Amino acid sequence: MHNVDPVTSSLRQELIAMAVNYSFSFTSPAKPVQKLIEYSYNEFLIDLPVHWKPVPSTESNTITFQSGIEDASIIISADFYDIPPSKAQAVAERCVESRLSVHEQQFPARVEVIQRSIHAHSGGVGLELSYAAAVPGDHMFVYLGYVTPRKILNFTLVCGPDRSKASTLFNATIQHFRPKLP
Repeated sequence: MHNVDPVTSSLRQELIAMAVNYSFSFTSPAKPVQKLIEYSYNEFLIDLPVHWKPVPSTESNTITFQSGIEDASIIISADFYDIPPSKAQAVAERCVESRLSVHEQQFPARVEVIQRSIHAHSGGVGLELSYAAAVPGDHMFVYLGYVTPRKILNFTLVCGPDRSKASTLFNATIQHFRPKLP
């Protein structure tokens, strides 16, 4: 029989207990659920985390939200028109061009259009418009719009110049945007 130091014995038992009780998981820990606030308007609903704050606008058809945490703004507007189906494509093209020209006026010769599209809305209620534009080193503009027989609905995200962060932020916010299109 050999002598075992009581401190060593105790340490060995703790190590064995740790080895036996150690567990791991292949799934990542769940992200904490963010509290969302629902903003309800005649033409859309949007749920945003509490750090997005509505900002008063002088235009009755526009609402702006700003986030200091994201250093970004969301601008949503609705313009009401009777748009015949035969004119919807031309209206959509003019809408995208006019919005891009505003960015170009703000940042002459610096706006880079990354993507733009106009196509039929999957629900058949009109056209869906989109673009992503960058002002290198300054801003990203990510736009989603709808041309329907009775209105043009616009959603624009303005944020910092990091394209990856802009894409992530846009995807995180647009999934909680519910336009009332019909």
